[in-house]
Amino acid sequence: MLRRIRYNALWFALFGALLCGFGFAVWQASTVPQLPRHTAEASTTKSQENEIKEREISATETIAHWTVILGVFTALLFGTSLGGLYFIGRADRTARISADAATTAATASKKSADSAFEAERARFYVVISGHTLKWLTDYVEQSFRPPRGDESPVDFQVSYKFRNYGKTPGVITELAIGCKVAEEPVDPVFTLKLNEFSEWMIGAGDTTSDQKFSYQMTFADGREIRRNRKRLWLYGRLYYDDAFGNHREHRFYFRSVREGDSCLLQPYRYKNHHQNN
Repeated sequence: MLRRIRYNALWFALFGALLCGFGFAVWQASTVPQLPRHTAEASTTKSQENEIKEREISATETIAHWTVILGVFTALLFGTSLGGLYFIGRADRTARISADAATTAATASKKSADSAFEAERARFYVVISGHTLKWLTDYVEQSFRPPRGDESPVDFQVSYKFRNYGKTPGVITELAIGCKVAEEPVDPVFTLKLNEFSEWMIGAGDTTSDQKFSYQMTFADGREIRRNRKRLWLYGRLYYDDAFGNHREHRFYFRSVREGDSCLLQPYRYKNHHQNN
């Protein structure tokens, strides 16, 4: 900063000196030697005529001399102005570079802080403890007396819990879950779960108590699931707060898959319904 002030003072001093010189040159050039007035006498001598001519020549040479000096000072002033404009542009460019660097540093610092929060915050994920899909798809193929019709009801049940995979505690605030049988993925329609967890604040690495969810379908749906013609779609959202006071949300989405003698609930990516934010 001090060096820049010195450079600016030097340029102002140089510009002031040139400006003073330019003014002095203009003043000298405008001061033209006055030729003496001679009366129109018939008896003008030859020596007087010669003296008048010499003075005229001297005045012309003086004007030419100061004209050259004016031209030199004008060129110097023009060069000084160009130099000043160059350094002004350079200072402006340096200021912009410094501002950009400061902005980049601030952005990097914010990203670093956000990354630190993300690394330390609570992260809940659903864990499927068990379900009755295999039993259900086997049950609907049995022979019953009297026979069961396609519209006969049968219940599906799933047990689940949530584990905190983060490094700090989290507080559960709300849970919504839903289920539907269809050929293609469905947009979730949730049922708000009002049953309480045994504990709402879950520490790092801990899990909630087991929760249960039931869904009633028909025998026809069960047979279609067994043949993979239809799927059971299970979905839900867990809302919680992390230790830094931020509201978080975990979304999960599963589908049924029949493979041999097994029937699984497989995680499925559908739109934005399978993420943690």
